[in-house]
Amino acid sequence: MIFVLVLCSKINIYAQIPFIRDFWLNEQYASVNVQSILQDNTGYILIGTDDGLFRFNGSDFSKIQGFNEAVSTLSSTESNLYIGNKKGSISQLTGQFKNKIQYLLKRNGSRIRCIASNLKGDTLWIGTETGIIAFSGGRQFIKLDNTKGLSDDFVYSICYLPNNRLIAATDNGINDIEFINGKPKITVLSTANGLTDNIVQIIKQVPDSKYYWVGMQQGGIALYNSESKTIHNFPESALWNYGQVTDILPVSHSKAWIITREGYLLEAELDNNLNLQIKGYHYPGHQFKKLICDRAGNLWCATKNGLSMITANYLSQIKLPDFYQLKKVTALCWADKNRLWLTQDSVLHEARINDSGSLLKPVFHPNALITCLYKDKHNRLWIGTMGKGLWYRNTEGVFKQDKTIASLANSNILSITTIEDKLWISTLTGVDEIYITDGQVPKLELLRHHNKQTGIGSDYVYYLYPDHLNRLWMATDGAGVCMFDGNQYFHWSNPENQQTKVAYSITEDANQNMWVGTYFKGLYHIKKGSNKFEMVEGLTDANLSTVTSNATGEVLTVYERCIDEWYPRSKQFRHFNFRMEVGIDSTSDVLNCFAKDNTGNIFIPYEHGILFFNNQYKQYDVRPEVAITSIATLSGKLSNNKNQFEADENYICIKYDGISFTNAERLQYRYRLLGFGDKWIITHDDAVTFSNLPPGTYTFQIQATINGSYELANGTFYTFTIKAPFWKSIWFYLLVLLFFALCVYAIIKIIGKRQKEKSQLQKERMEFEYEHLKSQVNPHFLFNSLNTLTNLIEEDQAAAVSYTERLADLYQNILAYRSRDLITLKEDLEILSTYLYVQNCRFGAALQVQYSIPEELMNTKKVVPMVLQMLVENAIKHNIVSLSQPLKITIMSDYTMLIVRNPLRPKMSKEKGAGIALLNIQKRYLLLTKKPVIFGIENNDYIVCLPLL
Repeated sequence: MIFVLVLCSKINIYAQIPFIRDFWLNEQYASVNVQSILQDNTGYILIGTDDGLFRFNGSDFSKIQGFNEAVSTLSSTESNLYIGNKKGSISQLTGQFKNKIQYLLKRNGSRIRCIASNLKGDTLWIGTETGIIAFSGGRQFIKLDNTKGLSDDFVYSICYLPNNRLIAATDNGINDIEFINGKPKITVLSTANGLTDNIVQIIKQVPDSKYYWVGMQQGGIALYNSESKTIHNFPESALWNYGQVTDILPVSHSKAWIITREGYLLEAELDNNLNLQIKGYHYPGHQFKKLICDRAGNLWCATKNGLSMITANYLSQIKLPDFYQLKKVTALCWADKNRLWLTQDSVLHEARINDSGSLLKPVFHPNALITCLYKDKHNRLWIGTMGKGLWYRNTEGVFKQDKTIASLANSNILSITTIEDKLWISTLTGVDEIYITDGQVPKLELLRHHNKQTGIGSDYVYYLYPDHLNRLWMATDGAGVCMFDGNQYFHWSNPENQQTKVAYSITEDANQNMWVGTYFKGLYHIKKGSNKFEMVEGLTDANLSTVTSNATGEVLTVYERCIDEWYPRSKQFRHFNFRMEVGIDSTSDVLNCFAKDNTGNIFIPYEHGILFFNNQYKQYDVRPEVAITSIATLSGKLSNNKNQFEADENYICIKYDGISFTNAERLQYRYRLLGFGDKWIITHDDAVTFSNLPPGTYTFQIQATINGSYELANGTFYTFTIKAPFWKSIWFYLLVLLFFALCVYAIIKIIGKRQKEKSQLQKERMEFEYEHLKSQVNPHFLFNSLNTLTNLIEEDQAAAVSYTERLADLYQNILAYRSRDLITLKEDLEILSTYLYVQNCRFGAALQVQYSIPEELMNTKKVVPMVLQMLVENAIKHNIVSLSQPLKITIMSDYTMLIVRNPLRPKMSKEKGAGIALLNIQKRYLLLTKKPVIFGIENNDYIVCLPLL
């Protein structure tokens, strides 16, 4: 497309300004020198500073370890991310989790200013302060500087064109570089060729065009035609007073965002007639350096403090004068390009929005509360009141009350709309269908009155909405949603929820789906062609006041203190509330208090003025991303690419990170480990641990959401293998087979005799081992028990007698149960009770045991005899027990396992035989069941899990 640039308007600072939120990189709110930012293919925003490289996930900054050099520029291709630093080296961020630095180009002493790649990605063109370097295959093969025809060695920006052609922005104009037979041919364009400033800092391609945006230090902006190699200037550049252009972000062939060091965000647009219009937004105190747009549509600017997020792509604000009060606003209506109609109680105001600010002027007072406003296709403003009926403003600007229909003269009007030449008005007694005769003084003729008796189902209709087929949808109190197609009534409600019969608001989106707001039951969805009333999950609140949609498919739901915006591509909400920290504190709780302009942009009143939600023609994605950040075993953090583990490395901890630039505070995850189970587990944690994994191949899957819905959730995965023990490997089996093949002859000769001997030996060995294991009960507490008895005899003979009897009971139990393989849980607890009596005589309050075991398990579940006594004895043996530090032992059950837990406070010197008791228990269970005995440390507690048999 050939641009013929004719300037038709000057640059203005608009009254309508996007919100801004600052994110400080330094926790002490100290300045930082941010040099470059970009969003990588994982979703992180990477920030290059003088202190190294940082990652931002939407709420937290984290430094990428192992890289402490001063970053001067960042660049990326589809698969690679490049880092240039101030001392002239180029690095690459690699590894499975993108946290390993690999050096590509060692320091050459010249600061890296920019990095561009060819289409294949195998050659880098590097702009430095001493010229341009071409780098490929691990080596530098071209160097361009002023000795080779470059106008200046200081290169700010490079654009790569097909056929190895470059356009470079330098301290002395634009250099258009072509390579003919391997030799550079350079065309220089400077002030002599039409540039308003020789110091060109930014050059970016206009998408799908031969034109390039040019940003200069003092000369504003221009366009470069890469075909004719000419400059197209704008008259504003001669009077540019917005400061140094620091970055340009092309959006389409006709639009670009521009930032300056003085804190200006400029929206530059070329209309259909190729005229240029620039809207300017000023943020005092900010110094913008670099600009990107994330996948969710947020604009991010690098500043001296960190990052600034600007909502220009989807939300702006219009501040109104101080006498504006949100609590008095009852209705809102679009008037024309620079005007809104706004009511405060019984007064209609005209809100004028222009380049110099916003003006709110009262224009009409009907002496009654204004309930609704509606502008028809003839630009007549219809006004509904409470008790004073219907008013209108004609095309001459005169306000009149309509009294031609007697039933409306003093009625209470709730909603007004039109369908073709009919005016529809809802009141407390139903809906009036009125024929309008156009003219300076419109004539109204009542055609029909619709109410509960005629088929609506309710006389109280909150809101009227005509769909794309000119059918009338009614949000009623008591009959849910009613649709009238001109002949019949159709009803929608959820029979399971009585509250869905009270509908407040209704709208149709760009895909012809209907959305319904209900009384304290949230938002419902009626898909195109469906008769099903489906509830929408993920809302901030259930008590909404307004539902409306724009021209591009986004749906807004308004509450008293927040707004949710539904994105159809993502099937997620973006939430606007105080947690965004942009100043949205309160919105209107008046039903259906909003306005739409002629193109579908939406206006909603809030505490400080009007919120402007614009159509979003680019498909932004508000879904959060999730990235796996590290894998660790008990031995520590692993390398980036390791996914093979030995049999004893089966304790795997996986850490992950949610990335959301919309509502990071609402992040929620679900994960599963395929190969271990296919059930999803919901969590808010950022790490998960899998212990005692058997050999096999596993795939860990993780997804993130901000609305609780995982229908289209983004996620990632990590596949790893735990090797089988060597005795289960193929080579071991082959060796065994080879051995048996060599010994087959001898085996055949002696198989009869050997088999008989082997069977007898195996039987005797197993019987001996079984009896031996059953008899292994360590009475190491005997010495302490006798000492306690001696003290009791001296102090309290009656207690000594009781103590002796309990001690005798304890050893009687040992003799009684040692020959049994299993006993009931109740029996083992009785043994433990006797044992605890003996120990409490010694320790008193220093030993505390708590139980949490369902009663129904006492006689139905079995354990190895005296196992609880051994575990409590083991805890006493290895931990400090004192009145200042009581040993608290908890015994509980989850129906399948018996869990014994005690805090880990090891004694200064370990007792001899540490670990024998647990090994004994494990062996005893191994003879009886395949279910494992699990023990280990968790959160500084020692835990033993015994299977219930």
